[in-house]
Amino acid sequence: MYIRLSRLSCDPSQCDAVLATAEQTNTALRTLPGLQSSYWGVDRATGAMIALSVWDTRQHASFSRDDLIAAAGRTGSPNAGPAAEQRLEMSGVRMEQPEFFELAAEVAR
Repeated sequence: MYIRLSRLSCDPSQCDAVLATAEQTNTALRTLPGLQSSYWGVDRATGAMIALSVWDTRQHASFSRDDLIAAAGRTGSPNAGPAAEQRLEMSGVRMEQPEFFELAAEVAR
């Protein structure tokens, strides 16, 4: 399995708006092949965020924004895809390129 880690940052006052947009995009994310789980983390004091997802293969973890936009179109979600990206840009969100890691160990309860 593989981990995809995306780092984002925004003005701390925009955290709730960014997380709301992320939730709307999650509908499309759920339709991509190989998704095992996805988590968002936020530091509301600094506006730092991470999106961490677990995938069955590196190929699946390496989906592109175009793949996500196409998935949003298939789900019929008007609040995902290009509209979501535009809202994020307007909120001042800065996104870094995703990082990929092989899942080497897991602790579950």
